[in-house]
Amino acid sequence: MASSTTRLIIVQRPSEPLELVCARLRGWGCEVYDGDSHAAAVAALADGLADLVLIDAWVEGGMALLTRIKADPRSRSVPVVIATPDDGAVVAAHALALGADDVFVLPVDDSELFARIRALSRLAGMETERRLREAVLGQFGVVPAPEMPGVPAIDRVGILLIGPAGGDKVQVMTALGGAATAAHAETAEGALERLRRDNLDVALITTSRDHDDLQRLCAAIRSDVELFDLPVVLIARTENLPDRSLPFEWGVSDVLYQPFQPEILRLRVQGWVRQQRLRRRLRGWLEGAKLPPTTDRLTRLFGHGFLHAYLEQLIARNLRAQTPLALAGFDVVGMNGINRSYGYAAGDRVLAQLGGILARSSRAEDLPARHAGDRFCLVIDGASASEAAIVGERIASILARLPLQVGERQPLYAEIAIGSAELAPDDDAAALVDRTFARLRPFGLRQAS
Repeated sequence: MASSTTRLIIVQRPSEPLELVCARLRGWGCEVYDGDSHAAAVAALADGLADLVLIDAWVEGGMALLTRIKADPRSRSVPVVIATPDDGAVVAAHALALGADDVFVLPVDDSELFARIRALSRLAGMETERRLREAVLGQFGVVPAPEMPGVPAIDRVGILLIGPAGGDKVQVMTALGGAATAAHAETAEGALERLRRDNLDVALITTSRDHDDLQRLCAAIRSDVELFDLPVVLIARTENLPDRSLPFEWGVSDVLYQPFQPEILRLRVQGWVRQQRLRRRLRGWLEGAKLPPTTDRLTRLFGHGFLHAYLEQLIARNLRAQTPLALAGFDVVGMNGINRSYGYAAGDRVLAQLGGILARSSRAEDLPARHAGDRFCLVIDGASASEAAIVGERIASILARLPLQVGERQPLYAEIAIGSAELAPDDDAAALVDRTFARLRPFGLRQAS
């Protein structure tokens, strides 16, 4: 799993039907705790001591516990999974109505279990990040928008169905109840055009016979600055994919195999849409005509003051929990030369374009900020310095290869230096930021045109 350990509460019958699942989760580095009582589980969630809850569908009071978790404002955003060895359709329909985030029909394949836990863990992390950012924004007098409902209505979901017209597509639409905003594309080229044009929530691929075509489509989505974190769900047949881990290696977010249960498809789609809308909420503070006072007006990134207030909160939390935190830093090499040669207005346009690229090419849960002048940074909760360096190199490669417009002159290509640092026990915000920029090294040097 990720460097930041996923913590799960397990609620099951005395016969421990989920113990094999728990053993696999522990093997992947998760912390697994037994929910000795429903009251103890609810209290642990309210105190932020767990990221996910896994409930045995047939444990006494299991569905009542789900209802209680989703009714409590302190715990309703925590993902809850219902596990059952049988009656998947019946359990899924009941769980869906009560607000569950997923249903596991046992036994579950390793690759599917890993992908689902990773996705739900990321959803939990994004919810935590939303609350932290809104708390820090509150220190600056910014009132957040009302909290959105946990489960989006399926008829308000923007779905792109990718694949040939026919049986599988009809089956998916029937399972989703004829989602009103569904769009269609039969080819990879048409899908990419539609995804880049429309603000859709999830892509559903209904064919997997041509592995090369599927890989090319996934690669194009994952390498696109605007689409790289779009949820992609594959409806597949086991005879076409004997190795169930392959789709995840290609960049697919989730796989459902035929014959699938309509209720589980609806749960999965709603879970991915919830994640996508959380991304938009997190990015929304940097978009729109009216920006909060915590935003750097030129680059439309979070500003210096918000960065330090946010880091102080995050550092205190992570030091208490002994979880990792890292920064990636970016410096525009030769910015003074750009200002002298092209003028300060052109230099400002360069910085504004670089800020936009940084915001679009980073995950929504990672905080992009302008530290000062021509220096930017990205806060990555749960990451080590080496992981932050990998992220920094990926983003720097995008910054360095994209042409930057400076009026009617030929475009420039930025020269970027990058650095990274990990939280140390005696750090405050200033020390962590200073150490990040003290480790700057050149990356992607190119001559300006």
